[in-house]
Amino acid sequence: MQYRNHYLEAAFFQEESEAFADTLFQLDLNPRPLQAYLHRKSPNRLGRYFERLIQFWLNKTVRYKVLAFNLQVNENKQTIGEFDFITTEHESGENLHLEVAVKFYLGVGVTRRWSQWVGASTRDDLGKKLARLHHWQLHLGNRSAGSAMLREMGIQNITSKAWVKGRFFYPKAFEKHPLPYGCNPYHERGTWVFAHEMEKLLPADQPYRWVERADWFAPLRQEHEKELVNLRGILQQMETVVSLPAQLVRYHFHDNEWREAERISVVPKAWPNSN
Repeated sequence: MQYRNHYLEAAFFQEESEAFADTLFQLDLNPRPLQAYLHRKSPNRLGRYFERLIQFWLNKTVRYKVLAFNLQVNENKQTIGEFDFITTEHESGENLHLEVAVKFYLGVGVTRRWSQWVGASTRDDLGKKLARLHHWQLHLGNRSAGSAMLREMGIQNITSKAWVKGRFFYPKAFEKHPLPYGCNPYHERGTWVFAHEMEKLLPADQPYRWVERADWFAPLRQEHEKELVNLRGILQQMETVVSLPAQLVRYHFHDNEWREAERISVVPKAWPNSN
């Protein structure tokens, strides 16, 4: 992939996951420290919520120190960009500029192409996002205003890397859909379906639940079946309390609990021409 060196490597995530495992285990037992941290500044946008989660991790890790977060860069009285995170590694003293993003794209047409992966708003697609990330956001420190701001912080050299997470949703109505060019084959995936085709394409007798936006990031589990409903119940809820597009989880029972079997994005009939 032509932009591979712009991204954090798999080894980074493996090392940090192992180093942070004990903290994650403690948070599973008692999530109040994380909940309190998020509550102090509760963001409405998923991207900002994702950034807060990463900021919590960076503040807890022993490897990095956060020097700046959401640092705006201004030129001629206009904001030209923002450093998501500027950190320094304690042991090596190396500085790292992190650009982070979380995206949920639905594949339409020729799914091999980046431009054919679009968001709930079709003005947002993977091709546009990667172009801005690669050609602008990751080079902010090389521009005059950005480099001047770094020098004021005492930073002469810095490495820029992208941390992009999310999920690709493949069309439920088709069996074969090529992977987006250059993507990790082990990426999080789901399927998408038009609301008016749900009865035709989704199993009617299996348990489901609509997903709140704050829970879009990771696979879900349920202890109690009473919180789940069949497809008919889901369709009734869609008519009254659910605003499309939305995410839906189909569950299966495994090891004495209900686990996520499939993540489904549901879009209105007029999508993608509705916006």
